[in-house]
Amino acid sequence: MKLLLPLAAAAALVLSPAASAQKAKSGAAKAAPRQAAGQPSREEVENASKTLAAMIGGLQSDKVPEQVKSAIFACIYRAPLAEISVRTTEMLNKNKDKLNASNTTDRLSAVAAVCGVREAPPGAATATKKPQGR
Repeated sequence: MKLLLPLAAAAALVLSPAASAQKAKSGAAKAAPRQAAGQPSREEVENASKTLAAMIGGLQSDKVPEQVKSAIFACIYRAPLAEISVRTTEMLNKNKDKLNASNTTDRLSAVAAVCGVREAPPGAATATKKPQGR
């Protein structure tokens, strides 16, 4: 798990606009950058970065149940980040009335649902009703 944070930081550096700007200044990218076929858009990279940050935060949190952590880890192991991120973003967009894409807990709830978790992480927005008294 200690390896995940450095990997995420390295990925962020590689994909960051500052790294691209540095390459352009050094002469590595002389022509105006064009998005190649199959390459993610800037928005997709930003969503993937937010999704990865939420997953790492959830895996490191004491408040997230082990069942949820296990499901998220298995999901990361089996599916590409791009797929997890796209499905998470779709879920957030479909549930804008319940989930805020800028809220890390809501994003983690969406990731957990995408990864097959039936119960949401603590503090996450839930659609379940509380038991009513007589």
